[in-house]
Amino acid sequence: VYPYNAFRYWEGTVAHMYSDPMQGGRFDMLGPIITAAKTTSQDKSFSFKNLLGLIHFKIDHDHDMIRAVIVKSNGREPLTGTFTVDCAADTPEVTVTEGQYFSSIHANSGIGGGDFYLSLFPGTYAEGFTFEFISLDGRIASVSLDRSVTIEAGHIYPIGTLGGVDWEYINDNPYNL
Repeated sequence: VYPYNAFRYWEGTVAHMYSDPMQGGRFDMLGPIITAAKTTSQDKSFSFKNLLGLIHFKIDHDHDMIRAVIVKSNGREPLTGTFTVDCAADTPEVTVTEGQYFSSIHANSGIGGGDFYLSLFPGTYAEGFTFEFISLDGRIASVSLDRSVTIEAGHIYPIGTLGGVDWEYINDNPYNL
């Protein structure tokens, strides 16, 4: 399995693994693209297969003041967390054992605009996603994508550009950021 820090332990041919809900967000900083490979002999090469899928979205306007982007599944399906995969299978399948219905990108000094990626469990998210933005100065904004989204392992699902958000000051930051 790769990367090593996603791996927890073996149970026969079943790998117990973890996909962190806090991610880097930029393609060159991802890290949570988790893969597995098998071989029946030391003489054979490994063919790694992606276990998770990606969503790709763009923040198009000036957002140097964003501290975090939180993505939630509207139907509360798990996006990240602990899972197992039988590495002896020809096509490894992810089985979620304990999941979080959110994933996030954090940057204490602020996130600028551009392209962002989040690694998620494969599956159908029937009610879509909500994207919440937490600003450095105590404001929050959200954008909802209220349509079914199917994420396949090894594929990138394009969400598009998230723009036109309305910022509101909040008294209590629910994420303690």
